[in-house]
Amino acid sequence: MVIAIHNEEKYLPYCLASLWDAPVDEFIFVLDRCTDGSEKIVKHFAAHHTNCKILYKTDKRWLQPVGEAFDYGASVATGDYVFMVPADAIIDLRVFDETHLRGKPLMFRYYNYNVFGSKIPYAYEKILFQIYDWLRLPSWQCFMEALPHERRVRGRLPPEDILGFRKVPQLVLKNIIAESEKRFQCIQNTKILHLRPGLSKEEQLLRGVARYVLGYPLWKVLLHSLLFFRIYVLVGYLQAKRGAYGNLEALIETIKRG
Repeated sequence: MVIAIHNEEKYLPYCLASLWDAPVDEFIFVLDRCTDGSEKIVKHFAAHHTNCKILYKTDKRWLQPVGEAFDYGASVATGDYVFMVPADAIIDLRVFDETHLRGKPLMFRYYNYNVFGSKIPYAYEKILFQIYDWLRLPSWQCFMEALPHERRVRGRLPPEDILGFRKVPQLVLKNIIAESEKRFQCIQNTKILHLRPGLSKEEQLLRGVARYVLGYPLWKVLLHSLLFFRIYVLVGYLQAKRGAYGNLEALIETIKRG
């Protein structure tokens, strides 16, 4: 298990409490330029668990530092599967059920839960997913990756954000295509609580571009944006469709050829 940490003292105690009895071979903590009390919290956890490794990352080379920290931690992992655990989430231990581990990359259903504020969005999502399950619809809200050992290093190129996308679209497209080719299986019987709910405008725009690149139909993107109140996902999708980011189809073909 790899946990990437950058100044997470506000959420880290909740995350580690949920992982206290996690049935994993090793905990790999990547402390990424932390200036708060995160290191002290991690060392308290490590004092009660013998299977911990603490790594320190002192610089930033990727535009997406969380991905870089996960990549660093995963490169020294030794287990058959490597779980990429966010430090701002309460983890449902059912994610470690061995019946899920069949050689495929995995992701898990989660709910947004504002531990310090309103619980109305969480209640709404619970009802929404109950309807999903009743209608036997696939979940659209999954995160926290688990990768087979041979695919533990996520990528050699630094992932870009939406601003970088305008500058170097090849890097973004290559990352999106590489992620889609992993063919994640979404496990829907888990209840991870994401304690930092919401996506920034830039994150939503990038997800909209990704959905266009991956060939999502407009109706599905529209429905997702409305149900989860993420209008900029739809905006990013429509911008990509109108050519705001250049000829994406031609770039995709170029990337796939070489």
